[in-house]
Amino acid sequence: QMSHFNWWNHWPTAQLPNDGRRATAADRPGHSSLSQSIEESDVIKPDPETGSYSAVTLTGMTDSPIKSLIPLARSWNNPAELLVKAGKYSSEGYDKNQRAYVISCEEKENPESLTFELAASERSPVVNPAFVIRNWGQSGASVELKGKKIKQDNRCRLGHNYRMEGTDLVVWLRTESDKPVTLTFKPVR
Repeated sequence: QMSHFNWWNHWPTAQLPNDGRRATAADRPGHSSLSQSIEESDVIKPDPETGSYSAVTLTGMTDSPIKSLIPLARSWNNPAELLVKAGKYSSEGYDKNQRAYVISCEEKENPESLTFELAASERSPVVNPAFVIRNWGQSGASVELKGKKIKQDNRCRLGHNYRMEGTDLVVWLRTESDKPVTLTFKPVR
């Protein structure tokens, strides 16, 4: 049976003394890579100062139709702009490496209520967004979406990232929209 993806059967997967060989038949153990990129790809970014390369890709599997992935791809490639509406916070933009919006709390470890808008559109939809609020501190948070409080369950997850410089609040929401969305995070002490 042939694979839908490129696959290889070289050492160490198969005991063949070579460093790369595309498989043409399923006659020995092989392996594949769902995130393989070629060197000339726009995905791979060289850093001339260090001589290193970085690649950031969004990879996954689904049994849903390909059209169902279009909003997710658009939300990652063209994220909706985050506009802070209230609170002493500043947006650091969207970080593709984390698949999250990064927001800085200007009153370190002493958060006040934060209200912001995601300027979603059909070209830049919101699909299950994540947020990292830097220097929020160890306080919990209540989350309001379009003015309605959301319970912490499988639609809303909260956690903390402990760093040497401070503690970040991490929020993930299961929601989709191609219209602007207003969110409010309030500290819970």
